[in-house]
Amino acid sequence: LQAGADILLVPEDPLSLIDFLETQPLPEHALARSEKIQNELCTRANQQPRPSQEKAFAPSTLNTKTAQKAIVQTGTFQPLTPGQTLAYLEIGNTTQMSAAPFLNTLKQAGVTIQPYPAPADHLLILCFRRYQAFQGKIALEQEEQRVLQQAVKNYAHTSAVLLASPWALRGVFEAQTTLYTFSPALEFQQEAARILLGKQTALGTLPVTL
Repeated sequence: LQAGADILLVPEDPLSLIDFLETQPLPEHALARSEKIQNELCTRANQQPRPSQEKAFAPSTLNTKTAQKAIVQTGTFQPLTPGQTLAYLEIGNTTQMSAAPFLNTLKQAGVTIQPYPAPADHLLILCFRRYQAFQGKIALEQEEQRVLQQAVKNYAHTSAVLLASPWALRGVFEAQTTLYTFSPALEFQQEAARILLGKQTALGTLPVTL
């Protein structure tokens, strides 16, 4: 179990914590409920509700060093190389956000990107999906899941970059390489591309491991 120190509770019997977590709703459901409750409380108190998470992607003022420290990498890692051709699949981008900072960084390094289902030995998935508390949407749509599960069968290696929700692909498939940026801001997209190219190292970690 990995969790942030601010949400980790340790009872007298640690095994009871594991039993509790195994029987409780998934973390993304808890986040969605939390956001909904906070907005309801603000409304009752005549305060301004928090902006919808789908619309909260204001231009970032963070620097690339901050982005590098935030991004988490899991799985095996093989850096992309100049001249390599990737099949590119974008998923969960319901608000039509631009992936140009990410894609342009790869192209400038000499990587060729072709839209899925282009022939290649490497599939690159870019996922924008966030949990949407007010719409009851947590995971990918069933059709999106079906497309992904079919796509990964056709490629020797799959890399996934999750620009928002870290749970979007859970239960759908497991990529050989996964980057979690937690934000689609320009610096995070560019830094994720540099990490895939082997020019930077993902420094993000979860602070507590049980």
